[in-house]
Order: sequence, then C-alpha cells, then structure tokens
Amino acid sequence: MNSIELTKKLVEIESTDPGAYEFEIEKFIKDYLLAIKTDGVEILESEVIDGRKNLMAVLKGGNKDVVGAKLCEPELVLICHMDTVVVGNDWIEKPFNAVEKDGRIYGRGSTDMKSGLAVALKTFEYAVKNIDTKKMKRDFKVIFTVDEEADMKGVEKAIADKWVSEKSFVADLEPTDKMIQVSHKGRFWVKLFVKGKTAHASRPELGIDANACLAEIISYVRNEVKKLPADGEIGRTTVTFGMMSGGYEPYVVPDRAETTMDFRLAPPTYNHDIIKIINNAILNVKKIISNDVVVKYEITGDRPFVKKDDNSEFLQMMKDNILSIYEKEKNDDYIPIITSFSGYTDTAVIAATLNNKNTLSYGPGSLALAHKPDEYVEIKDIERCERVYKELVGRVMI
Repeated sequence: MNSIELTKKLVEIESTDPGAYEFEIEKFIKDYLLAIKTDGVEILESEVIDGRKNLMAVLKGGNKDVVGAKLCEPELVLICHMDTVVVGNDWIEKPFNAVEKDGRIYGRGSTDMKSGLAVALKTFEYAVKNIDTKKMKRDFKVIFTVDEEADMKGVEKAIADKWVSEKSFVADLEPTDKMIQVSHKGRFWVKLFVKGKTAHASRPELGIDANACLAEIISYVRNEVKKLPADGEIGRTTVTFGMMSGGYEPYVVPDRAETTMDFRLAPPTYNHDIIKIINNAILNVKKIISNDVVVKYEITGDRPFVKKDDNSEFLQMMKDNILSIYEKEKNDDYIPIITSFSGYTDTAVIAATLNNKNTLSYGPGSLALAHKPDEYVEIKDIERCERVYKELVGRVMI
C-alpha cells in the first residue's frame, strides 16, 4: 500500500478512546511491520493498561563508536498515537468509511492522526528497504502509543520502558498545518466540589445555594485568569469549565455542585499560581455568600508548559531539511515556519519529563479539523509529509 491507501485502511479501523480502543489497529500495525521486518529490525510490545499495548520497531544501525558499545549519535524517533476521540454527532460522511473526494480523505482520525501513522510507517519501511544499516550512525525507531487522547499513559510507559531518552531526537506526526511546532502550553486539570445546604426555594435564606457559589467561583477564576501575563511565543493562559453539575429539583436550594477546570498554562504562569487563584476564589465566595459553604478541589492532571530551545540540534536539522526541499521546489508548503502547538502531545510529555530539548511536532493535516465531525486530511498534505520525513531520514541517518 502507498501512504494514501494506508491512511484509508487505518481510518477504517476504529480505535476510539473510549470505545474500540487500540486493539485492532495495534495488531494491524504489528502485522505490517512484521511483513517488512529484516535482520536489522526489532519489534517490541509493552502492555500499558487492560491489554492495550504500545508498539515499537527499531532499525538498528551498525556504525559503532571506537569502543563498539553504542552508536555515536542520538537515535531518531517518530512517535504516533493509535487512538482517536469518539465519533460524536453531526457527521455527513460515514466516520469509518475513509471516503476520498476532492483531494481529501474523510473519517474519524484522518487528520488526528491516522495519516501521521501512515507516514511514519512508510518512512520506516523506506529506511528498512533503502538504507545500509552498516552506514547508519544512529538507530531509527517508530513508536505507536495508546491512550494519548485520554491520560497519556502510553507515552508515560514508553518513557518508563526507556524506549526514549533525554538525548533522543523525537518527532510526533500530529497535524501541524505545514508548520514545525515545538512549544506547548501546560495542561493543569482541577475538579472542584461545592457543599451547600438544602432548603425550600421559597425560603432560600435558610439554605446555601451551591450552584450560586459555584457560579461566583467560576466568575472569579475566569476574571483572574484573564489578568495573567501572556507569553510572546505561546500566548495567553486560558481556562475552560468542561463539565458542570448540581442540584436536584427547581424548587430545592441545591446543596451540591461541581465542575471541571481545564487550565492551559503559558509562561510565566505555573500551577501554584492557579492554585492561589482557586483558593482566593473560595475565600471570596465564603465572604459574599456564606462562610459555611464547603469547597474542596482535587488536581486531576498536571503537565508543565514546554518552551522552544533555539539551540535544539534536531530542530535545526528539520528546518534545514524542509528548507532544502523549498529551495528545489519553490513551493510555499515547504517554508519551515516554527510555531507553538496549541494542544499537548506525546512529545510534550517526553520533553517535560526527560528535559529533552530535541522534540518537535510535524505532521499532515490541520488541528482545526481534529475531533470535529467530518474530519478530513488533504491528500497532498500526506504526500508532503512523507517526502519531508523520507528526506530527513536520508540526511540524518548516514
């Protein structure tokens, strides 16, 4: 299969999270790798949770240092997640039919990131078939993770398994709109609970309205977050209240309410700055509504922001690689523009956990289409990224 056919096949394999998960797609990718396996290729699996497995293939280089113990240069790693978000509503196209029309492939995961998976597989296949391992100065790995669309346990397990290190050159193939994307906002998740006091709605002074308390807290937090300083590279810190619930009946003063808070942190704001805002919001609601209200919260996710390192050797390699194609083609699709990634990726976890300065995102598709109904990827985008990665392998492996 070429990369277009492979993208279609991967879209047709449902891997929603929650839902089908990665069982079938991991088996397909493993079988694909086994079919191209040679003596220089090693394939590994690692269970992450409930039978869901990460998968890695390694093309081992033969150009050893003087001691003969290891390769001289950091390994090259392409990393992709196998899961997608759920289908959702309002689709016109069928989400797992991989419909091709008008130069696009439609389907859940087409842009996030079945097309990236296809490019990574085809790049690895190209290296296996075309590069003399005896001349390779670095190993080449492709890693396929689970759970990226949820808690990112897959990449955490890959780190624990030492499939990547602080020295690895790591690229994920998330959709990046033709750009190299490096920096990431932090992701700080909080679940907040309000305990009030029930009363009849005709006598609200006898109760403590938990919903009203929650509304005051939300308003306070939103206003304070707006005051936080912005970063010239990543932008502003934001907050979203993704889930809310509270109360029993219209005629009862509610004694319980809760919400989730999703903070995306930009420098110089850290998690302790957000905790201070939440604590001040609680003090404020006690003052203006009732000192007897009980508010508790728990931190459910905490990932720091990642800043671009201008001295990153791998970033410079990728820039030079794309620029070399642009100089041949004079095609603006190959201008090496560097920006930040608005989401949080597997490479962001690697960068933050290992203090790895050589991570980046570059892949087919547009993040603006990810997670939406009638998600699609441009076919020319897949072809562009495949060319970039094949030329990168040719430039940096030997």
